[in-house]
Amino acid sequence: MQEWKILKMGLPDSIYVRVYDNNVARAVIMGGAGTPYQDGLFFFDIILPPDYPSKPPAVHCYYNSARSYLRGAGLDTHRIETRWSHYNWEKLLVGKWNPNASTLLDILVSIQLVFQTENPYFSNHGMNTNDAHIQEAIKNGYMLDEFFDCNERLFKANCVTMLATLTNPPKGFEAFVAQHFCDRAETVLTTCNPYKIKCGEYPRYETKMCKEYRESMANVYSLLLEAFKKNGSSLDGFVGVINLVDDDSGYAKRSTSCDEDTVLVLLLFGVIFICGLCGAIVGIVQAINGTLR
Repeated sequence: MQEWKILKMGLPDSIYVRVYDNNVARAVIMGGAGTPYQDGLFFFDIILPPDYPSKPPAVHCYYNSARSYLRGAGLDTHRIETRWSHYNWEKLLVGKWNPNASTLLDILVSIQLVFQTENPYFSNHGMNTNDAHIQEAIKNGYMLDEFFDCNERLFKANCVTMLATLTNPPKGFEAFVAQHFCDRAETVLTTCNPYKIKCGEYPRYETKMCKEYRESMANVYSLLLEAFKKNGSSLDGFVGVINLVDDDSGYAKRSTSCDEDTVLVLLLFGVIFICGLCGAIVGIVQAINGTLR
């Protein structure tokens, strides 16, 4: 089929496709370096309808956990800058299909953009990261709490998807999955411990790990370490417990300082209240004694 020839000639290095039949194929997209999707493998089943190309292909997410990326990337709200932007709970559908010009390669490259996004939060909120003002803000360390929460959530989902992929690799990709994670096991674990996001030249923005993230990532890290060892990776330098200390976090330091200040203020008000109460009691007692006399 001409469609498969186009794929063979034009696929980027980070996309692999295996054809099972004239109308069925499976694609894997690798997460881009420096993104929350880094080192992840994301599989999609592709089905060409009988009347293709009059009607577009259906592209199904292989793992349920991968759907969070597509929702997080804004595919359900048409925020991603691509022609293929309609998404529902069960599958990724192709919209605005042009039977005379559109190809399956176009679709896969468009989906790939989701997993190449370094700052998903900005893309999801309609911010053009190519804009000079936004680039300057990022360079100067301007980030929102939601930015860190978004990246942490996506990175954790990435790790969960890795576990699912190692445990149940898609048929036909068993050797590919095993070799991929054997090569990248150390990088993945290093990134987990902890997950750091570089933002400009401001160290206080280097890490932002909420309590829930730290606790949940400790468990995911241990499961990943066990899965990577079972897959054949030599990881003698890695222990089974993730380091949850976040000493570099400016947020953590400010939070601790804020908590200490709050306690001191409360203690001060408590002392003042008790002194006032004691004074009032003494006054009442003196008044009663004066009345009795």
